[in-house]
Amino acid sequence: MLRPYRTILRHPGAAGFSAAGVLARLPISMVTIAIVLLISSAYDRYAVAGGVAAVYTIAQALCAPRLAVLVDRHGQARVMRPAITLALLGLTALTYLAAIRAPAAWLFVTAALAGAAVGSVPALVRARWNALVSDPRELHTAYSLESVFDELTFALGPVVATFLATEVSPVFGLVTGIVAAGIGSYWFLAQRGTEPPAGGGESGGSGRAEADPADTAEPADTADTADTAGTRGMAAPGSAGRSVIRSAPILLVSVVFVFLGVVFGAADVATVGYTEELGRKSWAGVVLGALAAGSLVAGLLYGTHAFVTPVWKRFVISLGALALGSGLLIVTHHLVAVFAVMLVTGLAIAPTIIAGNSLVQELVPRARLTEGLTWVSTAIGVGVAAGSSMSGLIVDRVGAHSGYLVVVAAAVLGALLALAGAPTLRRHYEARPAAD
Repeated sequence: MLRPYRTILRHPGAAGFSAAGVLARLPISMVTIAIVLLISSAYDRYAVAGGVAAVYTIAQALCAPRLAVLVDRHGQARVMRPAITLALLGLTALTYLAAIRAPAAWLFVTAALAGAAVGSVPALVRARWNALVSDPRELHTAYSLESVFDELTFALGPVVATFLATEVSPVFGLVTGIVAAGIGSYWFLAQRGTEPPAGGGESGGSGRAEADPADTAEPADTADTADTAGTRGMAAPGSAGRSVIRSAPILLVSVVFVFLGVVFGAADVATVGYTEELGRKSWAGVVLGALAAGSLVAGLLYGTHAFVTPVWKRFVISLGALALGSGLLIVTHHLVAVFAVMLVTGLAIAPTIIAGNSLVQELVPRARLTEGLTWVSTAIGVGVAAGSSMSGLIVDRVGAHSGYLVVVAAAVLGALLALAGAPTLRRHYEARPAAD
């Protein structure tokens, strides 16, 4: 099973930038919870803690796509070195100000500064794979590997941050995230040999993630040809200086990923509340770990399989599976049963994320790839923040188990949106240029 992964990691520089990317993205899952733990401990005000964490997340969501545009235009190192430096300085200032209990207004300022400059590490890593790998099946495996690493960081990050903040010092959770981000990011950006060329110039990659297997598997019939003919002249996402988010398929995938983020954020809050209500709060990490474990296993298996089904169809199918699996949470009231449902539901997460990123990689021009991948990456972050807030309100007002209603509703709405948008995804997928 691991042979395809060993193959792609043998490409020159691949193991290095992928390993650096794991360390650099670890703070993604640590910073927000570390901010909440630090500020709530220092100020004893959860409203301030949640507000500062929200400002950080919103600033990242608003600014990361703009940073990605600059990265595509000028290169990763040239743009992200000063940006990461600014983000680290912002987080360091936030840590210091919280430790000395400075006026809360300064916390919001430093959080906004850090969030605006942090960018999207997963998008940078996937852009490097796209520039390095020429075989579509190898690129499929590479995207699967990165999704597995995403799950590892989201599984480990909150646990490490919480342990350090509660067992060592409230400051240590955030400081560890800052150190990991600094080491990983500068290590990643120092590897110039695998950096994609600025401006979308030619490189080793094909720029088409899964065109060969899908395109050769399902010849278009007469109806397909007629349906596609009218789209051949459509403007490519990001053409003529337009942001890629103004393209219907990219917007659709990004909105679906917001719903996916809501699933994650709501599941976190509902699980913590439910296990605490049962007097088994220590089980919260175990139950949430089941969700990540299911996704990790599915991601590993997914990356070793050469699919003939077009990626847009796999995206819709995996979202349907996610909705069906999460729906069982409504009727599940035993802790072990919730664990089992989380494990099964997790099996649909990595395939959804992999297919969504592959769709973006197929549909945007090479010169705008980082921007496209950043939109879907930050969309998940926005959803996590929204899901946490909505689930928290329901848990407080109705009951802990009712928080899972937000999980189910988000999964179902995401699946319905993808199903309704399937014809759009199909038209743009079949109308894409054969090569860059």
